[in-house]
Amino acid sequence: MRIFQSDENQKSIRDLNEETASFMWSQLLMRIILIMYDNRDDRAKKDFIDTCRIRYKDDVYEQNRIAEFERTYTTGQAIHWYTKDSFLYRCLNRAFRTVDIDIIYRFRFIIAELHEQLASLPRPSTPNLVVYRGQIISTDEMKTIDANQKKGFISINTFLSTSESANHATSLSSLNMNLPKGLESVLFRITVTQTRHPFANIDALSAMPTEKEILFDAGTVFRIDEVENYGVGYFVHLTATTEIEERFDALAQHFLDDIGQKPTLATLGRF
Repeated sequence: MRIFQSDENQKSIRDLNEETASFMWSQLLMRIILIMYDNRDDRAKKDFIDTCRIRYKDDVYEQNRIAEFERTYTTGQAIHWYTKDSFLYRCLNRAFRTVDIDIIYRFRFIIAELHEQLASLPRPSTPNLVVYRGQIISTDEMKTIDANQKKGFISINTFLSTSESANHATSLSSLNMNLPKGLESVLFRITVTQTRHPFANIDALSAMPTEKEILFDAGTVFRIDEVENYGVGYFVHLTATTEIEERFDALAQHFLDDIGQKPTLATLGRF
């Protein structure tokens, strides 16, 4: 995740602080990946599969799963495969964590397939939908979130799985458990008022259906509203928002206009 503040005085790329600039480039990178993807290009799928095979070269079980994916995958199965406890979920999240442009480019196939399937699903109709996510994060990350409450934002680098059930999310956060030093238990409470990124209930498509699982697109932005410390863990209130994206629309559009309608691999080198 990226945690940052936004100053309305930041009107050009030169004005951006390091965290905000990093956010904007990551948002642009995702847009370019989606623009570049062509589902008729078998190379994109091959790049993804070859990268996963290298990652699991010594794991016979996962090699078999990768072979199954290569043999059977068809468009419309991205969410099902992503929710399996297998190579795809772990490889994709690892790729996002590396922030390595070359690796992320190699995953353009599954990133675009997941995005497009999410975008094709109906959004939940509940106004001001509230969802939860339990997670264990580093103490340093938690301190940064706490320091940015009421004035900062979180941009999630990867696809974000949440639940409408607070109990289910809490069970994943290790709340009330003794964690090793340097780790913190967090329950995120997310209110969804507006977002440009697709999100949907994926229970009907998931390989492991849970209690009303809501999946958010990679790059979704949340405002940090409040942080509560319960001694045994943290309760972080977030709101999905378009505020930060609207603020940087002009900068983003200027860059997209500059690279043209058909960006190439060389375009990514500018990041």
